[in-house]
Amino acid sequence: MLMAFAHRSSPAGCGLEAPRYELYTLDRYFKDAPEGYRLKAGGPVLIEDNKAKLLNRLRRLEGQVRGVARMVEEDRYCIDILTQIQAVRAALTRVETELLRDHVDHCIRGAFTSGDEDDQRRKIEELVEVLQRTAR
Repeated sequence: MLMAFAHRSSPAGCGLEAPRYELYTLDRYFKDAPEGYRLKAGGPVLIEDNKAKLLNRLRRLEGQVRGVARMVEEDRYCIDILTQIQAVRAALTRVETELLRDHVDHCIRGAFTSGDEDDQRRKIEELVEVLQRTAR
């Protein structure tokens, strides 16, 4: 049986901690995780390529938000600030769309190819809930 260590990021909101690693069997890793994802306690998560792209976009967004704050501090013209806020919203929507696309391409497709009806139902319910919250 082949074994491998997989990187596991620190839990959200716990500050800067050293990365932790978990031991996975490769046969289970490739069989159970949808393409583009790896397994972790709690379900599949994005692999580093997808994660890196999303984090890069979010870091750029973070810079944009700091720029808006700087504009407010400098008493810039209101219309210029509002224009930048609209740009931040549009960029955040693009991140949301990309993450949703990944979820459909990997998690939902994985549930349907697995044949597990309970998992399929659960994934559809999650998707509907997310779309309902987005529509509000």
